Amino acid sequence: MPNQSNKNPYLIDSHAHLSFQAYGSNRREVIDEALEQKIWFIGIGSNFQTSRQAVELAQDYSLGVYASIGVHPIHVYNEDFDRDCLLDLARNNEKVVAIGETGLDYYHIFNHAGKLKQSNLKPEVIKGKQKQVFSNHLDLARLLNLPLILHCRSHLDNDAHQDLLEMLTQYKARYNDFDLRGVIHCYTGGIAIAKRYLELGFYLGFTGIITYSQSYDKLLKFLPMERILIETDSPFLTPEPYRDETNQPNYVELVAEKVAQVKALKLDQVAQETVRTTIKLFDLN
Repeated sequence: MPNQSNKNPYLIDSHAHLSFQAYGSNRREVIDEALEQKIWFIGIGSNFQTSRQAVELAQDYSLGVYASIGVHPIHVYNEDFDRDCLLDLARNNEKVVAIGETGLDYYHIFNHAGKLKQSNLKPEVIKGKQKQVFSNHLDLARLLNLPLILHCRSHLDNDAHQDLLEMLTQYKARYNDFDLRGVIHCYTGGIAIAKRYLELGFYLGFTGIITYSQSYDKLLKFLPMERILIETDSPFLTPEPYRDETNQPNYVELVAEKVAQVKALKLDQVAQETVRTTIKLFDLN
C-alpha cells in the first residue's frame, strides 16, 4: 500500500469511475499522477463488480482514494440489489464513504427514436423497479449512516427529478432521526429544482460539461459556493480542451477553473471551498 505524503489535497474529484475498463493497464498510472498532483478522488461503483473494484482500489492507497458502492439505475434490469453483498463491502471499511451511484434515470428508458429499450416492459414498470432499488439504497445509507451519491436524469419536464425529490422528502419525514444527505452528481437541472435539493440539505456536483456549455453559468452564479462539489465523472464528460480524450481526475482542475471564472473567484478559493465541503460531506480522513 503506497503511503501518500500529501495529507492536504489541492482538489478532490468527488465522482470518478476508475474501476471502469476504459483505463485498462493505465489505471494505476492515472491514479498515481492524480495523487502526485495532490488530487484525491472518490471511486464510484455502478454495480456490484465495479463497487468491489472501487473498494479494492481504495484499499491499495493509504490516503486520497475512497469508494462509493451501489447499483446505477440503468443496471437494475440485469442485476438484483444484493443488500448483504454491499453490506459486506462497507462494514468496518473506512474507505467506503458513500452509497451510490443510485437514483433514477428515465432518459435511458427510451432510445433516441422514442421507443422503449426494454420493449417487453411498460415505462411505469421500469420506473417502479428503479424506485424500489433506490429505496433499498436509502435504507442501506441509513443503516450505515453514509451520504448518498445520486444520479438523476429525466426524459421529459424534470419527471425524474420530481419523483426523486418526492422520495427524498418522504424518506426524510419518515426517518427524521437520520441525517439524510448527499450530492446530486452531474447536476443538469435548473435553479427551481436546485433550490428544492438545497432545502433538503443536498449538494450539487458539476462536471466538465460546464466548460463547454454556458447554460450552467446562471445556476453557478446563484448557488452558494459551500453547496458546490466538483467532479469529472471519469472516463466520461471530459472538459475542454481535452474533450476527445479519456477523462481523468487531474482534469477536475479545469472544472474548478470554470467555477472560479463564472463566480468571479480565485481558483485557490474554489479549490479550498470544494475540498472543505467534500471532506465534510464524506467524512474523509
